[in-house]
Amino acid sequence: MGSCAHCGKYSTVGCSHCMGAPEYQDGDAVTTFWCSPECQAAHEPTHQEYCYNMQRRKTLLRTAKLLKAALLAYKEVVYDIHLTKIEHDEDSGTLVLIHTPNRIERHLFPSHLTRIENHKEAALLVNQCTMSISLLGPMTRGLLAGIVSRMDVAIVDIRNPPPPYQISPP
Repeated sequence: MGSCAHCGKYSTVGCSHCMGAPEYQDGDAVTTFWCSPECQAAHEPTHQEYCYNMQRRKTLLRTAKLLKAALLAYKEVVYDIHLTKIEHDEDSGTLVLIHTPNRIERHLFPSHLTRIENHKEAALLVNQCTMSISLLGPMTRGLLAGIVSRMDVAIVDIRNPPPPYQISPP
């Protein structure tokens, strides 16, 4: 619910194409409302580029969620660290992965070692940067065909980073 983007009247009809787009910065993905089809048609030229960009954000978010789910599902059945224990050091906030060294074999992830989803995901994805790029790169290009014209590998600063991890013994 909001005010009509064209005339300012109260409205409950929002643009379904861009509604629900993720915010990159606070307030930069506001739903556009119209009180009538006439106001929508009058505002369309102004709204068109914004709507297109918000649709791209929604597609990018759906793609990221799908890629994360695919990678986690893959690593759950093709895990290569022989974990014996997962601990969370409350004082340092570090996730400690205790394993048997030099046992390189692929097996199912030992899900019974933790019930905390964030810890499980961190353990599944530790040291998987290169593998994830090579495995998911082609899939990403296919999913985003027509949305982006260029893809680069980038280092990003995560706002709410997961806890640091430590593999023990090293």
